[in-house]
Amino acid sequence: MDSPNESAPGAPQEPPAPKERSVWAVVATVLLPGLGHALRGHAMRGVYFLLVLCALWLLFTVLSAWWMVAVPGAFVATIAWFSVCAFDAYRLQKREQPAKAWFIFAGVAGATWLIAPLLMSAVIRVVSVEAFSVPGASMCPTLEVGDHMFVDKTAYRGDSPARGDVVVYENEGNDFVHRVVAVAGQEVAVDEKGRVTVNGEAAKLEATKETACGGAVTHTEVVGTPHQVVLGDADSGGLTAKLRVPAGHVFVLGDNRPNSADSRSVGTVPTDAILGRAYRLYLRGGSPTFSKIE
Repeated sequence: MDSPNESAPGAPQEPPAPKERSVWAVVATVLLPGLGHALRGHAMRGVYFLLVLCALWLLFTVLSAWWMVAVPGAFVATIAWFSVCAFDAYRLQKREQPAKAWFIFAGVAGATWLIAPLLMSAVIRVVSVEAFSVPGASMCPTLEVGDHMFVDKTAYRGDSPARGDVVVYENEGNDFVHRVVAVAGQEVAVDEKGRVTVNGEAAKLEATKETACGGAVTHTEVVGTPHQVVLGDADSGGLTAKLRVPAGHVFVLGDNRPNSADSRSVGTVPTDAILGRAYRLYLRGGSPTFSKIE
């Protein structure tokens, strides 16, 4: 006897029902990963996608403590996961789901979308990258008053500042930004105009045709990497006596030599007071930029 589930021989076969796709599930996913799944009746599947997103954020946040590239990497990974999530929600068939699943999804979604980004940004600010603004003109023309920059706090974990690095450091509760011109063990002297000599060798200087910082003529100085500096008049004052930088310290100068309170007046800077290396500008004169600080 034939099974009741089997069609009679020669009977026309019913075509399989076409799979229903939902563009609205994709739109919902763009607003919140997992929301598209919930709207299609797969709220718990959406919860799993949200939890994986949290795991990605946690992984990249931990990596950012040693590898600053993990910060933009987290952005790229988030976009990629949004895309995977949207495609998965798009292909699912709609079905009914219990109200309990909606409550679970709502709780996980609220924690992910509101708490996780705030927590991640706070941790990144402490361990890897922090935004600073430039309050004064001591680093003109490299940095201008009102510039906003990112500081890489991972730069000196397992490494030491090098000559030419632009660093942000703390002194008596205030943050300063200056350039390292000599490191521990080196003998440094700075003349009245702000010209630097390290271990008896004068830093290479070449006048330019450019002006900056209120009309002063700039010079190209080579300390580590070439950069622009402004020198002072003969009576600007300096550190004419030679100074040997002690262990665990660096000697810093502003690129605007006549208008900078740096190691000539406040002494050498302990390396453990350095917060990080000035990495990139992101705002200058109210306009977005992403230029590297050198």
